[in-house]
Amino acid sequence: MKKLCVIFILFFMCIPSISFSAATTNSVQIVELEWGDSPSPDVTGYRVYRAIESKGYDFTKPIGTVQKTQSVGNEGNTYTYKDVIDVPFEGVYFYVVTATDGINISEPSNEVSTKIDTIPPVAPRNVERKTYIKLGDKLLIIDLK
Repeated sequence: MKKLCVIFILFFMCIPSISFSAATTNSVQIVELEWGDSPSPDVTGYRVYRAIESKGYDFTKPIGTVQKTQSVGNEGNTYTYKDVIDVPFEGVYFYVVTATDGINISEPSNEVSTKIDTIPPVAPRNVERKTYIKLGDKLLIIDLK
């Protein structure tokens, strides 16, 4: 009787950990993600994903990719991705990053989120102008409404 032997190769890549910062300019929201190198030697790049609900990612459609560069020294590289959102909705955006070797992708990184507020603040009210005049050791206040 012949025996069938099957060898499974376990694919493993280290998951990047990401942080973010957000900035608003006019009606554009910019979310900048930052993460460090995956120590896996076969990583060729990273894929960035965005969702409007936690863990609601479509891993077949990254919003962007970042190519891995050669490490300088022993520190490894830091990577960034800027997500420019032209017409943001009011709410929370969620992000993860995966590492890829060109064929396979890693598990997603830690999830980060940012709240986008598209409603401008209410203008201040009851703004008054007062003029102060100093005469010798006296201070006069002139109320000009």
